Amino acid sequence: MKSPGVVVCASDTLEYIPDPTKSFPLVDIILFAHHSTITIAKQHGVYVLKNNRLWRVLQKPNEDELRANEALFLNETQSEHTDVASGKQCEKLNREELALTDSFYIISMNIADSLIKLLHKTSVTIECETCCYGDYLRPLGESPLWDYLQCSDERLALARKTFADLFRGKTTEVVQLPRNSFFHFGTIPELLNHFAVASVFLNRFQITDPHKCLYSVLDGSQIEIGEKSIVEFCEFNRGAKIGNSCLISSCSSDRYVVLPDGICLTTIILNQDQTRLSSAKIRLWNFASSNAEPKSVTVA
Repeated sequence: MKSPGVVVCASDTLEYIPDPTKSFPLVDIILFAHHSTITIAKQHGVYVLKNNRLWRVLQKPNEDELRANEALFLNETQSEHTDVASGKQCEKLNREELALTDSFYIISMNIADSLIKLLHKTSVTIECETCCYGDYLRPLGESPLWDYLQCSDERLALARKTFADLFRGKTTEVVQLPRNSFFHFGTIPELLNHFAVASVFLNRFQITDPHKCLYSVLDGSQIEIGEKSIVEFCEFNRGAKIGNSCLISSCSSDRYVVLPDGICLTTIILNQDQTRLSSAKIRLWNFASSNAEPKSVTVA
């Protein structure tokens, strides 16, 4: 960018930008987009382009809406495979329908200033929860859809109309990021998968030596940490044997600790004065099974 702006993004994601020094046109909003499957597109915002310009923004559309709005495009890639009959390497053409789903975006200081003024505007009061994707971005584009403004919640309807008036007609630039450029860390399995050896995330950011232990004090002679496990903010003075696919955070022990596979263990302060920790809760659950129920133990 050639001018300052405000980045709007989720706190549990990382995006890969191929050329962070690239300059973009001076527009009101720069929208970063990913190529996603239909399944993923149905759970996100979707940008519809015509002649490389933003036409409209859909929010969690079904497949019929994706097709009706011409939001899908055909992606063709080639891959090599072995022909069973001849045993020779052959090239195969793969076709897949994709959509452009929303990622982070950057608003200009003019829009940021307009939002601040809206906050102090006495004639308009936003009294409900709003979405900085669904409510901010749907007014964008050359031909936005306005049916979302009609909703039974009067407070939400007022908020959406207010934001529609603010965002409609704003200039945009859609930046398409390459495949494997969006990484979500919002769940424990995702976090562990991203930090596993040779993961797409590590390869994308060229991290060749990921650490299993972060900000911790451990007896190195008696520490065993399994595959796809992470230990952070811990102190195990007598050593530990930690299984595979575990996340151990903010824990300490003066005894030798043994933990099985698939465990998330953390310490949560419940009540603390200036002199001592009066109680804590250890949250323990096995996320290897989707049906597993968390177990909690309170210790003094």
